[in-house]
Order: sequence, then structure tokens, then C-alpha cells
Amino acid sequence: MPDAAFGLGYPFFNFYAALPYYLAAFLNLTGFDLLTAIKLTQTAGMFAAAGSMWLYARRHLPRNGTLLATVAYTLTPYHLVNLYVRGDSLQEFFAFAWYPLILWAIDDIAGVESTVRNTGNMAGRSLGAALALAGGLAGLVLTHNVSALIFAPFIVLYASARLWRHLRVQGSRSALAACAWLTGAAILAAIISAWFWAPALGEAGAVQLNNQTTGYFDFHNHFRSLNLIQLSAVFNYSVDNSLGAFAMALPQAVLVGLGVLAWLRYDSKRPATLLLFALFVLATLMITPLSQPVWDATAILPLAQFPWRFLSVQAVFAAMLIGNIARWPVLASSDNQGSTAKPRTVAAAWTSLAVILMALLLALPGIPDERLDIRSEDVTPATLQLYEWFSGNIGTTIRAEYLPRTVQPRPAVGPDLLRQPRRALPVTGDVAASELLEKSPASQLWRITVNSDEATMTLPLLYWPGWHAGARPMSSVGTAGSYTSVAVSAYQGSGWTMLSLPKGEYEVLLRYTGTDLERAANAVSLAGFIALVGLTGTYIVLSRHGEASRQRCVLYGAVSIVFLILAGQGYRLVYRPRPASLLTIDYGNRQFVHRSPVTYTSSTGRSYILTGAHITPAQVRAGEVFTLSTTWLDDRTPAEVGIDQELPSGGYFAYLFRFAHSLTFGPPALSRHVAITDALPGPLLLKLVVRDAAGNIYTATNRSGAALERPFLAGLSVDAPAGSADVNQPEPIRTFPNGIVLRSLDWYQPTDHDLCFRPAWQGTRDIASALQVSFLMRGADGREIARADAQPQAGLEPSWSWSRDAVVRDGICVKTKGLLNPGEPYTLLVRWYRVSDQRPDGEVILVGNRAQDTVNAPNLPHAIIVDHTYAPPQAQHAADALFGGNIRLLGYDLISTTQNLRLTLYWLAVTTPSIDYKLFVHLAPASSAEPVLQSDRYTLDGMYPTGMWLPGEIVSDTVRLDLAGVPPGRYQLAVGWYDPQTLARLPGVVAGKVIPDGRLVLTEVEH
Repeated sequence: MPDAAFGLGYPFFNFYAALPYYLAAFLNLTGFDLLTAIKLTQTAGMFAAAGSMWLYARRHLPRNGTLLATVAYTLTPYHLVNLYVRGDSLQEFFAFAWYPLILWAIDDIAGVESTVRNTGNMAGRSLGAALALAGGLAGLVLTHNVSALIFAPFIVLYASARLWRHLRVQGSRSALAACAWLTGAAILAAIISAWFWAPALGEAGAVQLNNQTTGYFDFHNHFRSLNLIQLSAVFNYSVDNSLGAFAMALPQAVLVGLGVLAWLRYDSKRPATLLLFALFVLATLMITPLSQPVWDATAILPLAQFPWRFLSVQAVFAAMLIGNIARWPVLASSDNQGSTAKPRTVAAAWTSLAVILMALLLALPGIPDERLDIRSEDVTPATLQLYEWFSGNIGTTIRAEYLPRTVQPRPAVGPDLLRQPRRALPVTGDVAASELLEKSPASQLWRITVNSDEATMTLPLLYWPGWHAGARPMSSVGTAGSYTSVAVSAYQGSGWTMLSLPKGEYEVLLRYTGTDLERAANAVSLAGFIALVGLTGTYIVLSRHGEASRQRCVLYGAVSIVFLILAGQGYRLVYRPRPASLLTIDYGNRQFVHRSPVTYTSSTGRSYILTGAHITPAQVRAGEVFTLSTTWLDDRTPAEVGIDQELPSGGYFAYLFRFAHSLTFGPPALSRHVAITDALPGPLLLKLVVRDAAGNIYTATNRSGAALERPFLAGLSVDAPAGSADVNQPEPIRTFPNGIVLRSLDWYQPTDHDLCFRPAWQGTRDIASALQVSFLMRGADGREIARADAQPQAGLEPSWSWSRDAVVRDGICVKTKGLLNPGEPYTLLVRWYRVSDQRPDGEVILVGNRAQDTVNAPNLPHAIIVDHTYAPPQAQHAADALFGGNIRLLGYDLISTTQNLRLTLYWLAVTTPSIDYKLFVHLAPASSAEPVLQSDRYTLDGMYPTGMWLPGEIVSDTVRLDLAGVPPGRYQLAVGWYDPQTLARLPGVVAGKVIPDGRLVLTEVEH
């Protein structure tokens, strides 16, 4: 998806099948706009599912039963839920077209009934069925890989049962031939679809799938038991926390029961129906907690996430069972002379008609009519990125699945939304200028100037191994000069594409040519497709219809294509884009921009319908004025309209600290407002507030009267930050090695349980990384008070987007883990780091005392600089003792006087300890372990406890013991560590031997 991930692109369709979208893309090429092409694809999917079921059911059911099964399958609630409720499940909806086709093809190859009826041309018929099976299997895999995953066991079971029946009736030779046809079809399907599934499986380790089956997406949360069937007569399609729409309809369950009774009463000896019933039961069990052992024991099944997905599989067999109702002779006579034939037929017809009407009446009325008023011209890369920014999703994925693993941290904004030109960011060296000249889904053309001897840079494109680059001097552009290959890779600081160039001015071409595995799989699938075409031609030759049939196939295909092209071109001629008079986004469930009118209703029932809103100018700087004009249905306007500006604007940023707020009112026709000064670069969504002359606020609702959670007006963007350096603190607190300056920092508590950090940063040079910053506050005794970790402004203002010397006001609020007492000292560690490898990029420790009142009152700490040391220490006394497996004593210095004892310990952090351990230093008589003097403390007086240590660094800590009052004598000096919560000492090892009681005796001293 080249325009997703905020325009940085990511390989979504490499891992999520999208055959229906290729059909929509073809329709778009013929002339239909994107939305119409999608609607036509949905329509085609509905008819394809119905036709596929009709083809399959007619082999097993009487004529009326075939019609009944077709209607039942097409109107299965889960089928309609995928179309009318989920919306983004076009693939899962389209999978319904393949299920019956696959079963029909298996019947045609291995079914006893078809073999008996068609003995004249078995080779041609088996070839045709095998081609249909190969196409159906490949189509299912390419349409929705999850549906293919859950339906695959049913295909195997169904084929095995049909082969077993075939073996018993036709013998082993015929059964082996049928098995060969089935196997060949499966192999051909795997070859045809290899271009998708081979890279999807082979390269799955290169994308982020860690959260695909955790939390909400853990299948344990989605079994259905007593709620498997909706008990209402008319199916309720609403999706709430209970997800009640993902269930069977009560009429559907009743009809299945009637079908089973009809089968048991009138056709119980038919083995095919017994097989269908068994598979229906199995599919139903897979939805319930009874199948949990299967889900737990299967490594790949949890990727389906929701057990209720088996409703799609269940629908096939449920529809076939419902079709058996047509066998029920309700009006049958008891005449045994054959006179019952006609009454039975009439009865079956009337029964089928009644059931179809009931299905229509019970399935269709509940279909939601909350349409999203959207036009084709509203679907653009910009609106897609706005949707991502507002919803927190990446493309169509909630948890950023399929982002390359090298993309750390997850992007929350892109250059386009920030109104920044795309540019090359230097990692090393001097990039004097860069410009993106051309861009397509599979290529980018850049002009880049390097002033230093060599420069390494990143380009705003998420790297994937299929990207390759070439460069040529600008002096050779327009000549026959070719591109010289340039190595590209993923930059660890962001996942963007990184390359290096020597000094000069270059034209750089990036092209996506696919990975090695992709290219190999494409070649295999191309060979399979050629084989499919050749075998299809062979089938036409072998078919009994002859030359006339072949001519008709060619004629019908050509006419269909010509008709689509003419229809598309005709549509293009008559379609007229209309200006966007109203663009809104609803925080609840309409997070894509749309034009749907918004109704504002008072408590007394009086309402006004907003039909248009215009914001000018569309782009402002923070603190500048913009105007709003609104239009209302029938020119009925409220007394006043207001603009409520809030940060954060979207759900993903709900914990962003700056709850900046501005509510201003004006007349509906035209009102003036000021963009809040804390507005961040990028979109600024505006909540429209309506009130009457008395100041009563109206409630925003949709056309059905349901309250909208948070409707916003779209169409305004801020193009620059408004921050400036604090005049009260002109000197920076700390300049980090990465060039980031901490201009100021305070913290406060909005409530007793929340704590907010408010730093102001300044970038002194271009930063290629999307760095993350962490805050860790501790009390005087080392207890953790609060911990925060995020990109600046929760990723809305990432470090790569900073302009040189511009001040970036940041902030984040978290829940406190403890409370500071008034006046209590505290330490605050501020650390920049790179997410991908946790590499620190500068830090500072600040100290202070809590003010008497911190609620909404700022606390101003001051800095103590702590630099990391990795060089071996020059200790007076060497040592080598390991405590807890991750704290190693390298040596110590000891200065002893008659007044005091000064001990400096040099510790190596093998790994970062999981908790903050306390160090004890004991001075005890040589003949006893009972100390006469001791010190228990966190390292560096609590400013740098073990939980902050970085792997590989050396921490020196000095402990002073006051010897006043200690009797003269010979004493042992011992050290060790313990958990302050449990008081358990860390086990220690020295020279391969366990240190008794975790107490290491360093030396003896004379006092």
C-alpha cells in the first residue's frame, strides 16, 4: 500500500490476500470511479455466491430445495454482516463465492452420483472439474487467506468422505483416478497462487506480527456459547461490546432444524446429507468453547483470531440442510397408487416459497441504513492518511500488522500530513539539498546534493527488501548514462530507506522490483497460469459441445469485456464531481472523512440539520485567525455555533498531556476563530458546538437519532509550531549528544493519581531518527513514583520532523505508582533512546523537592549530569564477584582514616537489573558477622539505582562510613545486595564458589 503508513508505504498486500480489489481495480480502469468499482465488486460477489451455491445444491437437492438453499446461503446473516456492517471485510465476504464451487468440483471428481450419470466422457469431465477445483482453491487463497485456512480442513474431510464412498461403490481403480485428479488440482492451485502465499509465508518473519493474536485478538475472548444464536425474530445487525451480530439468526437455526427433520424423515439413507450434517456440527463446535483444545493445540489456527469466523463455513452446510425442507410433503395425500406425486410437488413448492419469504422478511429489515455519504473524489492519499492519524490505525490494520520489523517506533504521522516537503535526512555527512521529483507506487525519483566527501541519509520510504536504488550524476541526465547501483537498507532509527552517496549532485532512482522470493514465486505462478490456459483449451477440445461451444465462450467473453469498457466509459462521461460542502469525522465509528449531514437536537426535541461547512483559509499557523461559515437544511439556523478546539484530536492520542482547549462562539453564517497556540503541525480537527440563545447546548446525532460520540469538522491544517524558548530560563538545562536541547522542564499533578511531565525541546540539527524519550521519577527512598515513555507529543511531532532551532513543546501524562510527600526530595531521569535497539542517545538526571501543593502547580527540578562510563576502572584493589547474575564487582578503592572510611566500588552492569536493589556495606568484627556499622542505600544516593543501569556500563559508587564511636580493633569490610521489598539477598559467586549468605568480605581493616 504505497499511500498507507502516512505515505511511507508498507507491504500490506504482500501478506493479506486481495483478489476482489484486483477486480475493483480492473473496473476502475474501464472508467468506473473507485467507489462504484467497489460496489460493483460487492454486487458481483453477492451473485457469485448465489450462483456457486445454486450450482452445488442442484446436485443434492430437488429444484425447490436448490432455490431454498441458494436464498438461505445468500441471506446468511454473517454474509450480510460482512457486507453491511464490517465494510472492510470485502475479502471475507467474497470468500462465500468459492466455498460451494470447491465442494461442487470435488463432487464432480469424486462423487459417485456424477460418475454414474456421466460415463460417456469421463476424461473431459474430470479435467473440467479439476480445473474448476484448482481455480476455486486458488481463488479462495487469493481472496482471503484466513478463510482458506479455516476451510481447508473441511475440504480435506469432504474430499476424503467422497473418495471413501467412491471407493466402496466404484472400486479402487476409479477411486485412485479420482484421488489423482484431486491431488493434481490442489497442486495446480498451489502453483497458481504461489505468487501470494509463498512470500507471505516465507517473509512473515520480516514484518510485525507479535500483537496479531494478543489482547482483544486472542481467540479465547471470542467463543460463542449461549449467545451463538440471536433470540430475536428479526436479526439485529448492530455491533456493540457483545458483538451480537456475529451469530446465527433464530430463523436460520429453526430452518436448519426443520431441514434436519426433513432429512431424517424422508431421506435419511442419503450419505451425502449425513456428511453435510456432520460438517455443519463440526463448524458449529469450532465457534464454541468446546473447541478450545483444538485452538490451543494448533499453532496456526489462532491467526484466525475470532472463532465466529467459522460462521462462514457453517453457512455452506446450514444452507444445504435448509434446502432439505423442500422434501417435506406437507400437503401429501396418503394415496398409495401414485396420486401423491403432484400434491407432493405442489407442497414442496409452497413450502419453499414460504420459507424464502420468511427468510427475506426476517433477514432484510434489520440491515443498517446508516450510509456513509462519501464520493469518489473524497478517497485520496490525503484522506487515507488523515484517517490513519485520527484513528491510530495503519492502513486497514489496528495494530500496525505487516509493518516491517525494522520500523521502530510505529509512525504516528508523516511528512505529507505535517505539510513538510519530503527530504533526505542526513545520518552522517552533509546533505545540502534534496527534492522528490517523481513518485509512483513502485518508484521514486530524487535529486540529491551532497557537500561532504560522503553522506549517509534516509529517505521517507519504509524499507522493504524489494526496493533497489541507482544513482547517476545530474550532469549525465538526458544522456545515455545509466544508473549505478547503490546499496539500500533499513535505518535502525526509523525503518526508513537508507543509502550513501559521495560528494556531488545526483539523480537517484528507487524502484520496487520485488524480493528474490517474490520473483521466484511469480515465475512459478506464471508457469502455472500458462498451464491452466493450456489445460482449459484442452478441456474445451475434449468437451462434447464442440466448435460451437468454443465459439460461444469466446464470443461471450469478448462481449462481456467490451460491455464493461463501454459502461465504464459511459459512466465516466456522465459522472460529475461535486464540491465537498461538508467533511466530518466521527470519533465513534465513522473515522473516515464523509459528507453525512449532522443533526443537532435540543432537550425539547427542536433540531437543526447541518448540511455544509466551509473553513478558510484551509491552512494557518498556530495563533492565526480562520473563519467558519455553515449552511443548514431549509435555511433553519440555530442561534449560535461554536468551535471547540481540543488536543488531542484523535483516539490514539487520548493520553496526550496537553489538553489545550478553546471554545468560541459566533453567528452561523460567518464566525471568526483563532487556532489555539498549542496546536501541533498537521491537521486540526474542530468540534462544532451548537447552542440556543439561552446557552443550552444541542446534542449531535446521526440520521437515525443516535448520538455521535465526538463529531469533528475536517479541513483545517496547521503548518508550523508556535513554540518559543522560555524567557524565564534562557539557558538550556542540557544539550544531549544527539543535538537535542532540553530548554525547560516542569511537572505537575492534574489529580492525585496522575502526573504530567512538560519538557520543551529544541533541535540544533537535522535528526534522522524517530527517537523516543523516557521519564522515570523516584522518591527519596528510591521507590518509583511515575514512569513515562513516548515519542514527542505521542508521535505527533517526531524528532525527524523538527525544524532547526524551533522549540517543540512536549508533554505526557501517566498514572502515578506512588506519591511524593510535600517537601520530599526526588530524582527524575530523562533519557533519549532509539527504539529498535534500545541504544541510549543522551540522558540527564534532575533532582528537586516536591512543592507543598502539586495539583495544577508546576514543580521545577534542576539538573545533575551523569555520564556513562564503559572504560575499565583503575581500581586500587581488583575483584571479580558476580551478584544475581547481572551485577559484577570489578574492584574497589579504600581510604581509611581514624575518623572515617571511604569505599569506592566499581560495578559492571552485565544486563540491566529488573528491579532497584539496595547495596549494603557492613563493618563487622573479624570474629563475627554482626555489623557494628553499616550503610544501606541505592547507588549514587538513589540518583542512579540499578534499574537505570545500561548493559556494559561501569558505575562507580562511593560510600562513607563514620568511624566515630567505633571501638578500636580489627574489622571485616563486607558488601552485598538485597531486594528492598523482600529483604532477600542476591546470591553471589566469586572464583566459582558461592559467597556465603551473599556477603562478600572485601578486606580487613585496623581501627
